[in-house]
Amino acid sequence: MANQISVAIPYLGYSRQDRKIKPRDPVSTRYLAQIFEAAKVNCVISMDVHNLAAFQNAFRCATEHLEARSVFMDYLLSNLNFDGEITIVSPDAGGMKRVEEFCDALSQRISEPIQPAFMEKIRKDEKLSRSTLIGDVSNRTAIILDDMITTGSTLDRTVNACHQHGAKRIFAMATHGLFLESANSLLENPFLEKIITTNSLPPPQFDPKLLSQKLVQLDISPLFAKAIQRLHPLKGGQTG
Repeated sequence: MANQISVAIPYLGYSRQDRKIKPRDPVSTRYLAQIFEAAKVNCVISMDVHNLAAFQNAFRCATEHLEARSVFMDYLLSNLNFDGEITIVSPDAGGMKRVEEFCDALSQRISEPIQPAFMEKIRKDEKLSRSTLIGDVSNRTAIILDDMITTGSTLDRTVNACHQHGAKRIFAMATHGLFLESANSLLENPFLEKIITTNSLPPPQFDPKLLSQKLVQLDISPLFAKAIQRLHPLKGGQTG
């Protein structure tokens, strides 16, 4: 029998449903936690979950939350030549904390101020009626930051808004690229230079030429390997 069981889940499915919005809604995050608890799991390791507080509160076992921020920053600084000012854009107000933390971390790396911005969404009868970009992207490089891409519709609107407000270059970054079928139109958006995700999920089954031109997947396995080594150090001081 194993002394300890840890589960590494780069993308924690069902985690978006973390509270009841309507009567009789399922709280899938808690149900998922109960499955792991029934299997006697001691620790769950995941990355950039949709709601960190809900993730930590749902599980009675230990949780380890990893962030892809350093991987994204390493790629940006190594591969992109930022000629001019930068704005990090959240596709909604709920992602502003993530954007502000990224701005602070990137500012320290490049010793230059980074501005945040976000899309304010106005809903009517549970439907999006309009949205407004709050922040300055004019003549700047706009980097849209989110935790995941599903249909791509929210990100697509944000790309178009940045273009309309005068952004000279536009990139998108999201840890988890689900890329449901309709997300193909996002890759075709001419104003978007690159979509940068991690390999927490397999690449989408879209046009290979389009994928090679627009999509970049960054490897997060070293982050998980380091977390596992810290949780389960090898005997004799070996590190791998």
